[in-house]
Amino acid sequence: MNVNDMTAQECADWCAEQDGWQPPGSPVVRRDGTTCTIGAWTRRIRDGHYDHNGYEYASGSRGIEVPKHPHPLTLDGAAAALPEGWIITIRSTLAGKWSAVGRKSGKRYAAVATDELTARYRLAVLCRMAAKEQA
Repeated sequence: MNVNDMTAQECADWCAEQDGWQPPGSPVVRRDGTTCTIGAWTRRIRDGHYDHNGYEYASGSRGIEVPKHPHPLTLDGAAAALPEGWIITIRSTLAGKWSAVGRKSGKRYAAVATDELTARYRLAVLCRMAAKEQA
């Protein structure tokens, strides 16, 4: 997997899956042993039930569910995807690119993209991968 080729959406999906979320269309096994296909992001919680925070109701229309991504494609969503304890620097260049750099424990990771959102999400993936290697 080459992080510098990933889109912001692919990075957000990867981060969500690393957090235990299953993407829409995934089969899940219920507590009674039956299988169903989920329609939005869902994850199993400790007691065996599924966390249905993968849905939200459309405003003003109770009962109409709209899929909700655990890491929305916003700058806040990208910031939330970054692991804690990293020193982050974000810069735009004269060439129209965005650079995102993360530092922790003397190591440096960098991501570049044509937009800030993608650069931040790519850095989140790099930092999470680095954290796994260090663990």
